[in-house]
Amino acid sequence: MSDWYLISFIMLFSFSIYRYGLFSYPTFFISQITLYLVLMPWALEGVDEISGAHSSVTWRFPIAVLLYTVFYLMGMRASAPLAFRRDTFFKSRFRRLEVERPGSRVAYVGLIVIAAGMIAYSLLSRNIFTSGPFLLTIIGFDLALALYLFGRSRRPSWLNAMWFVGLLILFVYAGFRYRIMILFFAEVMPFAVGRSKIFSRLALIVGTFLLAIILGAFGQIRSYGSFSNIDLLDAELDLRTAFLASGEQTVTISTIAVVEHHDILEKVGFEPIILVATQFIPSSIFPSKPRATYLGAYNKVTTGLRNTGTAMHDVGQATLMFGIVGLPFSALLLGFILGYLLNATLKRSPNINYTIAVVVLFAVSLPTRGYFAQQVTWALTFLLPLVILQLNGGRGARPPMSWRYETLSKSLHFQGRVWSKILGPVALR
Repeated sequence: MSDWYLISFIMLFSFSIYRYGLFSYPTFFISQITLYLVLMPWALEGVDEISGAHSSVTWRFPIAVLLYTVFYLMGMRASAPLAFRRDTFFKSRFRRLEVERPGSRVAYVGLIVIAAGMIAYSLLSRNIFTSGPFLLTIIGFDLALALYLFGRSRRPSWLNAMWFVGLLILFVYAGFRYRIMILFFAEVMPFAVGRSKIFSRLALIVGTFLLAIILGAFGQIRSYGSFSNIDLLDAELDLRTAFLASGEQTVTISTIAVVEHHDILEKVGFEPIILVATQFIPSSIFPSKPRATYLGAYNKVTTGLRNTGTAMHDVGQATLMFGIVGLPFSALLLGFILGYLLNATLKRSPNINYTIAVVVLFAVSLPTRGYFAQQVTWALTFLLPLVILQLNGGRGARPPMSWRYETLSKSLHFQGRVWSKILGPVALR
């Protein structure tokens, strides 16, 4: 791995922290890129010891990753300005919803019933990450997470604890590591950002480090939809094994293979975007609907990944659209479309927990799964509940400045004379 490649991302990461702060979408996004597409390739040295897959890195891969990162962020910046504000979580203007209104109550309960039904079907039919006419029902897990975060600041602590434990058990049972990660950050970051800068940085670094090891160990022995194979005592908990045997290393290898050999692979053009139109139609209703045939393109240029069900990083998808020459356009386009959904969600976010979850979702989870239709589905799962609840509860005017800071203060558990002095003058303006 070339030194200039590593230095480039160190500079990007440093600039992002300086310009937007540690708790920001750009910093999270660059961190994810650095982990999957800089550090992981360097550690793997072109070979996945678990699957046996291999693909060497030449000049193409670093160039493609840098182009993707810069132009994807440019697209995001154009359509999601709220995600690029410094100290995003402090300056967020949360939307107060009248959930006590009958229409909003009915909508909220209805969404809970829908989420519960989808989860029950996925578990009972063992439809989790397998083929089937109703595979889309796994979004019930995401809808349940969104509903938990939506009402978190309004529920009593004991009820939040019950929701949290229930979701954690479901996600472990289903083998959904990314949902565990989103839940972790949504709970920990409000606590961290409300303290001193040194404390918050240390808390997040230590917490993220421990979470990475645990989820890496979890990835070694997980079985989708079953507790039977989950035994963390049998997993390797050292950092190297958690890093290189977590299952995520296959994402790196598949992406390297696609980017390095894109010239002999068929270009898909706008197919990733077109597929969104039929994404929400069940196969049982539309058996002949178009399929994302490009998702397994890495099997044509490497071996060992055919039966792993691995994904490729979004940079692989963007490269397959128009090649490396067209990568600036494809990355800009994908970033712009998802940025619109991110901005729409941030505008409607009811509390800081929801905002953090959405930022982590868009910055970390979505780009590591290079399937645009799935990315849009995941994004809409967090946006549409807010739209439905606001339509049934009454849009109303945006909350006044004083209410905004008061809500943020309560949400972060800010107490004491220091914060009273800081927030007091602002609220009186």
